[in-house]
Amino acid sequence: MNEIDEYLDHIVDPTFSDFARNPQSFRYGYLACVAVFHSVDRAAYPNDPRDLAKKWGEESRDFAFVEEIAQHLKHGTRRWVIKSKREKPNDLLVTSTLGLDGKLENLHLHNLYFILRDAIHFIRNKTNCPKKTH
Repeated sequence: MNEIDEYLDHIVDPTFSDFARNPQSFRYGYLACVAVFHSVDRAAYPNDPRDLAKKWGEESRDFAFVEEIAQHLKHGTRRWVIKSKREKPNDLLVTSTLGLDGKLENLHLHNLYFILRDAIHFIRNKTNCPKKTH
């Protein structure tokens, strides 16, 4: 499933729907972030997705935020935050900027729903893959 439209339709949308049906589940929220962030892999294919992820993160605060959550929980800390020698390497760049003191626990899952929704909309616009209506 390397095609971005198939990935969005068969992985991203159902995973986001799982979170929407379970809005108090941090696990579903995290899994939705991972699925949404990895859309960049399909959109960049066969090229390296890092350049596209950086570009999308600069263009969309929602995409950048989703990336922060996906990467932070996967790796424990963001490797690029540590490389930049921030004073508090365990802080999340975006969550710190939003006044969450670098702690995902301070993020309300209600807000994450809208961040994910808008990140998916951004990706669909960037990849020219409108959501199919059934």
